[in-house]
Amino acid sequence: MRLYANLFRSFFDASISSIVLHLDDLLHKPENADVEAILMVGCYSESPLLQQTIRKKFNDLKVVIPNEAGLAVLKGAVIYGHDSTVIRERVAKYTYGTDIEGEEISPGLFTDHRFDTLIANGQTLVVGEPQQEKTYQPVKIDQKALDFDIYVTRDKKPYIRY
Repeated sequence: MRLYANLFRSFFDASISSIVLHLDDLLHKPENADVEAILMVGCYSESPLLQQTIRKKFNDLKVVIPNEAGLAVLKGAVIYGHDSTVIRERVAKYTYGTDIEGEEISPGLFTDHRFDTLIANGQTLVVGEPQQEKTYQPVKIDQKALDFDIYVTRDKKPYIRY
């Protein structure tokens, strides 16, 4: 059996295009305006096809590919396992929140439930520090406990009423 180079390259077109589109989306976000380099790690980063495409598409950025790029993720995981303080902050991928009673409009009468955001999508989270403090109060005078359902969404500011 014989595979021609163009046919073989076409096997990777969809995944490479997906990576390029994702990088392009990330680099057009305002918080990434000062990015000067792309660091490629993981086994796929060792692909000459992917490397050439990234260098061509993002020719204004420095593209860094470490030796043994395929092992970089594993080595990073091992380093993190030994010293979790190497990561100082993360960016939340989702918005997390809970449902709460709405505003009290008269004694014991509340508006609809609403989503109360605890962490917002895109928020920078500093490892080891509380992200915020919130105080919740029982709705009924004889209430002895509070139950919380935690919800997750990609929306930055979800508007949920039920």
